[in-house]
Amino acid sequence: MSSDTPEWLKRPGRIECGARWPLVCAIYRELTGLELTEEMPTKEWRRIDGILFCGGRGPRIVEFDESQHFNRYRGLTLRKYPTNLKLAFDRMAWIQHSQDEPSQKSGGWATPKPPLFNLVGGRHLQRAFRDALADILPMDRGFEPTLRIADFEVKQWIDASDAPDRMSQLLKRRFRSDQSSRFDVDHTGSSFDSLLEEEGILEEVEAAAIKRVIAWQLAQAMKAGGISKKTMAERMGTSRSQLDRLLDPENSAVHLQTIAKAARAIGKRLRLEMVDAA
Repeated sequence: MSSDTPEWLKRPGRIECGARWPLVCAIYRELTGLELTEEMPTKEWRRIDGILFCGGRGPRIVEFDESQHFNRYRGLTLRKYPTNLKLAFDRMAWIQHSQDEPSQKSGGWATPKPPLFNLVGGRHLQRAFRDALADILPMDRGFEPTLRIADFEVKQWIDASDAPDRMSQLLKRRFRSDQSSRFDVDHTGSSFDSLLEEEGILEEVEAAAIKRVIAWQLAQAMKAGGISKKTMAERMGTSRSQLDRLLDPENSAVHLQTIAKAARAIGKRLRLEMVDAA
C-alpha cells in the first residue's frame, strides 16, 4: 500500500483529465454554477488515503469515506457519472446516503475554500468534487476501479473486538468473484484473499486494514472523552509525534506495546485473538 497521490490527481486540469474534461467541468458547474479553469490553481491539491498495488494488475485507489463525505453535494456528483463508469463500490448505496443537507452549515467543514470553492459550504463542495475526480480519472490512467469503504458500512461494529475480522469479510464481499456484481469489480476467478496471497501482499493489506480500524477507534474514543492529543500523549507517557504515528491510519509500523498503552489511556484494554484462516 502507498499513500502517495499520483501527480495527475493532485491538481488535475484539462490536460490531466483528457477525454473526461467535459464531465469534470459539468460536475463543477453543477456544484458551483461556475466554469472550471483549464489549469487547476496551485492551492487546489489533494491527497488520497492509499493505493493498492497488485503485480500483474493495475494499481487501485482505496478511500475511506467518513460521514462528512455524505451529503447532497456528493449525491449531485454521483448522479453525473456515466452508467458505464466502473467502480468498486455500490454507487446507488452512496447516492442513497447522500440525500441530506450537510450537517454543518458554516465553519469547519463548511468553510469557504478559495479559489475554486469560495462559497458558503466550500469545504463540502471541494470534498465532493475531489471524490468525483478520484472515481472518474483513474481508469484512464491504467488503474483498477476506485474502491471506497463507507462510514455507514462499518459504524455498527467498528468498536467491536472482531472489527478487523469484519473488515476483512467486508473486503472479501466487495471483491468476491461474481460476474454479475453490481460493483463492476473484475477479479473473476479469484477471491480477494487468494488474489492478495498470489501477489504476496495479503499480510500487508490485512495489517493496513487492522491499523485503520485501530486508528479510527482511538480517534473516536478521544473525541467522545474530550481527550486532547497533548493529554493522550501524557497518559501514554509518549511524545506527540509518536501519538500522531499511532493515529495515522496509513502507518502500520506500530508496536503492540504502544497500542496497549493507548488502550489503557482511554480506559480500555487490548485483546488479541488468532482465528482459523477462511
